[in-house]
Amino acid sequence: MLLDSEQFLDKIRFLRVSAVTYKEGPQQRKVTARIDPVETVRKSAALLGRDMQEYRAGHRVHGEVKEDRDVMIYALWATGLFSNGQIGRLFGISYSAVSHVIAEVKGNRSDPVLQSKLRKINSQFKISPR
Repeated sequence: MLLDSEQFLDKIRFLRVSAVTYKEGPQQRKVTARIDPVETVRKSAALLGRDMQEYRAGHRVHGEVKEDRDVMIYALWATGLFSNGQIGRLFGISYSAVSHVIAEVKGNRSDPVLQSKLRKINSQFKISPR
């Protein structure tokens, strides 16, 4: 079978293109388009008593400021509305750093203080996190 043959293309289409359409897709896109990530992060920071200036690019954070930032990152990621790159730009870190933060928070989810902070942040979303 040649890579550019019609038979090959049909096989790829059959294997990769879903025949199932989801009614929720347009509604989900409509809902996510109405959510401003900058405003969402600002509100999340306010709920935790933080100012987003603490998280400007190139500024290292430590201690409770870092913990709060990590919880906000995880909460945004858990909604499924934002990519790691989008979240990283909001906090002045790379998408790779966002991945590390998510893994770290996932490992500490049983911490009651972390759970309390996540509940505060999640209260502004009408969607359940992952």
